[in-house]
Amino acid sequence: MLNETKLLILEQKVQCTRLSSREKSVALLWLQDYDHRVIAQKLIISEHTVRSIVKSIYRKTDVNSKMSLLLKIVFD
Repeated sequence: MLNETKLLILEQKVQCTRLSSREKSVALLWLQDYDHRVIAQKLIISEHTVRSIVKSIYRKTDVNSKMSLLLKIVFD
């Protein structure tokens, strides 16, 4: 888990992306290392929907891994 300061910075960086509000919510939880099941429970959506949203996030940001997404969001 991220400490409070790092989480706040990550939240600000995610908000600056061109992702939809739902994609931003999923991305923030995904980057905090929650798995699909936990994200689905927290956002009250299905695991299948979470997987679809993660794929959409990867496509929109032109990355193919969680680490690449983190680097892109933090440094772009």
